[in-house]
Amino acid sequence: MTQILKRITAFLLCLCLFLSCGCKEQKSPDKEAAVNSEATKPTIPQVVTDEVTAVEGSEAVLSAEELKFAYSYSFLSEIEKKVYRKMLNMVRNLTVGWIDMGYIINNPTVVVAKAYRAMCNDFPQYYWMPVSYYITMKDGTVAVAFKRNDAEDGYGFTKDELESNKEEVEDAIDRIVSKALKAENDFEKEVIIHDMLCKTVRYDSEFDDGNASIYSIYGALINGHAVCEGYARAFKLLCQTAGLECILITGDSKGVGHLWNMVKLEGNWYHVDVTWDDLREEPHHTYLNLTTLQIRADHDIDLTYNDADISFISQGNSFNFSIPDANSTEHNFFIKRGLIIKDDPINPVAEEIVKKFKAGEKHAEFMFCDEQVAEDFKTNYEKYVVEIQNKCIEKTLIVKFKLKTLSFPGDTCVIYFEKTKK
Repeated sequence: MTQILKRITAFLLCLCLFLSCGCKEQKSPDKEAAVNSEATKPTIPQVVTDEVTAVEGSEAVLSAEELKFAYSYSFLSEIEKKVYRKMLNMVRNLTVGWIDMGYIINNPTVVVAKAYRAMCNDFPQYYWMPVSYYITMKDGTVAVAFKRNDAEDGYGFTKDELESNKEEVEDAIDRIVSKALKAENDFEKEVIIHDMLCKTVRYDSEFDDGNASIYSIYGALINGHAVCEGYARAFKLLCQTAGLECILITGDSKGVGHLWNMVKLEGNWYHVDVTWDDLREEPHHTYLNLTTLQIRADHDIDLTYNDADISFISQGNSFNFSIPDANSTEHNFFIKRGLIIKDDPINPVAEEIVKKFKAGEKHAEFMFCDEQVAEDFKTNYEKYVVEIQNKCIEKTLIVKFKLKTLSFPGDTCVIYFEKTKK
């Protein structure tokens, strides 16, 4: 997708909150996969050289609960944490004007960039977060502004709008989280959040409400239109509200910039890409709880800040703070649900299709136990479809339906079906 940076001026230091993410476009249910749109590189930052008057700003106080989910914050140096807290306080209060960040002698643009990126990663609930900021430096003293004066734009919403939106946003979050909290375990919580988010949001890179909401939780949960950033930020917020550790991961998917998540279940981290699971009318689970090896099949993960050079970070390029190891398959959706195709696919596949059909669903998903079984199924799928069809008719006795189409994303198989006339 093409990142839309609002409210840019010639002197704006553009270190973007919203990554240069290009994701799939929503297509009609009879289409196989999604298509990526173009992504643009971030604008090269420019420092404001005008004489400014900066005031000493307060630092935000992070609660124990906030610190629990402030993953990126934990990787910052002490000076970066101070800048993070000052900028966070600015966002919370929609501060207008320049705020003194203190004396930063070593690589101040990098310090501010890392603090800003971390703050944006950790607080998706602040959907009015500015997409960029101004920075000025004099004699080692650094000042930052999101909105230099009352005449400028800087935040996505006004204080009055936020107050007006507050109840609607809280209700949208509660509608999903309250259902997730009734689940018997964290895995089922995650599945509920994943599926409800897929059903709530339509991928839409064209939607424009004037405040770039498609990149935020507001677009996902209120407008129902978002791109990958909106999906990923909403998923993180919903997970952490339900008590699950969840972080944002930036990288490329199918050749363009992308944002997805990692979630922690019973001590193990997993990759989750809600955007790519929202391909059709019903949610898929191809990208629910993958290992790093599995996600790398069609996702490239951006560098961590330790591996990126100074100019890369200071120019506004996206980066990760740390990528947790993800090598467990215990909570992979297909393994957890026992949806594994082995040597004889006919009976188990037919049973699952009948179960899904009787529940009113229109597709069934499976994972192949190994590459050989996958290749055999793909090579002989026309024969298998006929056999599965006959077995389904046999099992349903009265109700007949036909298999409509197949899809093979990665090492998984998605079978779509519809009712036939008697």
